[in-house]
Amino acid sequence: MEMTHSFKHIKENITTCIEQVKSFGKLSEEQLNKLQYKFRLEWNYNSNSMEGNTLTKAETRSVMIGNLDVHRKPIKDVFELNGHDTVIHEILRIGKGILRLSETRIKQIHTAIMYEEDSRKREWIGQWKTEPNEIVNYKGEKQIFTLPECVADEIHNLLNRTNTAIDKIQYNKRDAPHPLDIAFDFHLEFLKIHPFYDGNGRTARILTNLILISLEYPPFWINDSERETYYRYITDIQSYGGSKEAFFTFLGELVLRSQNLILKVAEGEEIEEDDDLNKEIELLSRKLEGLKQTNPVVKSHKVITALYNQSLKDLITETDRQAKKFQKIFKQVEFNFFIVKSDKNHRTFHEKITYNYEELFKTINLEEIDGIVLSISFINLNNIERYIGLGIELAIDFYSESYKIHSNDVEYSIKKLYSETVDKVEIKKIVSDVVDVLKKQIKQEIDKETK
Repeated sequence: MEMTHSFKHIKENITTCIEQVKSFGKLSEEQLNKLQYKFRLEWNYNSNSMEGNTLTKAETRSVMIGNLDVHRKPIKDVFELNGHDTVIHEILRIGKGILRLSETRIKQIHTAIMYEEDSRKREWIGQWKTEPNEIVNYKGEKQIFTLPECVADEIHNLLNRTNTAIDKIQYNKRDAPHPLDIAFDFHLEFLKIHPFYDGNGRTARILTNLILISLEYPPFWINDSERETYYRYITDIQSYGGSKEAFFTFLGELVLRSQNLILKVAEGEEIEEDDDLNKEIELLSRKLEGLKQTNPVVKSHKVITALYNQSLKDLITETDRQAKKFQKIFKQVEFNFFIVKSDKNHRTFHEKITYNYEELFKTINLEEIDGIVLSISFINLNNIERYIGLGIELAIDFYSESYKIHSNDVEYSIKKLYSETVDKVEIKKIVSDVVDVLKKQIKQEIDKETK
């Protein structure tokens, strides 16, 4: 069906804007990095915020640069934002190109952006829903989505239609639809199916932007002030037979906003929000306030011993247990434990502990040390003659009122007050990332042998 003049006009404006950008020549690497960061920040913050994520834009920035230490925020919000950023960073990095949407790809994206502490819910991630889902719309009425038994067929049909339309564009067919029509039609249909137990909105926006980016259009996001309009349009179309035209025009204007940002960068203008600095200062202020505690728990032998028994011991034990699984593919594995101290000249050194680390705190005054390190060396892979030395470390630093957990080659760290333990979810995440580093190292060494 032909769209209204207003949507047609939006598409023409976007095309004009694209041509204006091209007239400036190729964007520099600095300009591209500035745009990518802006798109990531707005997309990450707004899309996750729409689904109830509590991280502020400043905290979103913090997670994007690898700092998962967001004070007193749900770990679910932090991990979901981190997963979401990983997905869209890769989409923006790859940019335009041949696109084939598949069920596998959709499920992989859902797996990457969702996080559940409940073991039962974790089984639902990346799987089509098995129970009906519904929402109460802005009119206070139930809006029921596709039944679970119909999801696979409807997704299959949606992918066939979308991929066929994309093929027509990429092979320059005369009857090829406009990229915006393809992307926005997909968006509506995916939300109508609502194939997952949760996270359907975020997944829909990622997939819609994936289509746009692959076809050389910028991504869109929906600000706070635009959300009610967005949801009303979708409800009116899906529940009351409303026209798609106004909704397509609405989304088209959001794409045009992004395209205008590209033009501004090409013209040498700044694209940061006026209040970005204020938000960063606000975050710094909150962190400073957090340092001003009435009765802070300070470092002592008793405090660290209690912390160790409550959670750090489980972290170290689980890291040790998972690492030992790799022993069968190496000729030699060494498990070492160190305490970290500073001498009177403030030089830091490691002192190797030869006894069982489980008995560590019974023999050392913890108030006098600066940290502990579990170091595991893996030497010489089976069936490879050359020398190979790999390793992983898990370090815990003790400060006056807080402690920090970090590891080699893992980009982020976790910093907590002594009054805060490491929960089971955090332990699982830390150990998983440490093990992933080792697996990556092993694969790289095996790849060298096969080249």
